[in-house]
Amino acid sequence: MIRSLFLLITFFWLDLLQAQIPALNSQVQANFEENEYLRYQVSYNFGFIWIDAGTVDFRATKTMFEEKNAYHFLSTGISEKKWEWIYKVRDTFQVYTEVENLKPILFERSTLEGSIYNRDHYQFDFDKKIVVADLNDNNSSFRTETIPITDCTYDILTATYVTRAMDFSTHWVGDTIPIKLIHDGRLFTMPVIFQGKDMLEGIDNKPVHCIKFSAVIDKGTMFRSGEKITVWVTDDANKTPVFIEAKIVVGSIKVYLIEQ
Repeated sequence: MIRSLFLLITFFWLDLLQAQIPALNSQVQANFEENEYLRYQVSYNFGFIWIDAGTVDFRATKTMFEEKNAYHFLSTGISEKKWEWIYKVRDTFQVYTEVENLKPILFERSTLEGSIYNRDHYQFDFDKKIVVADLNDNNSSFRTETIPITDCTYDILTATYVTRAMDFSTHWVGDTIPIKLIHDGRLFTMPVIFQGKDMLEGIDNKPVHCIKFSAVIDKGTMFRSGEKITVWVTDDANKTPVFIEAKIVVGSIKVYLIEQ
């Protein structure tokens, strides 16, 4: 019932925040610390019961990669040990991007969720407008695919940080913006709806001014067709995600920022 829980938090964040990526130019600048750390609690609801199912961390550091100034983005997800007899999660996503424009260079994913594992490796080449993807999971044999992309195509982790450089003040409530992502070796587009401003309670119990987004998603493993997911991000330069909620086939998921 909670299959791909930690993949979903990453997916939610990126899908919902990526609304303005199609309008990016080559001079996107980062709006986060050079050594940033964010930690989230993931809670799952079944009926009237809420359980803390695990945590997800996001780290951003400045480094050198392939003799270039680069950012290293790293996200890890781990299930609470007391629930691992039901469902064990060990997820790692990482990517190196150019500092000047945050274009991804190399993306890697290694995930174990229950009995399902995935190991993906994407090499981006924006000159040729392709991604060379090495894909491996327990449902199919290892394969390499060459996937055509545009300048505004991102892996799910890089997209998280790219969107934090966007100016959301240019949108009206109800605006719908298509987004582009490459994930599981495929490209897809999802409509995202800008929901305006809201107020939430932060980790220090103080009110936080937020920007709110929602998206309607297609039917999948955990979703009925037409289910909605919603994200709240801070209404400031950093646009830090503070709360995420989504309904799934059985129950719902909530994700809270607990440390930064």
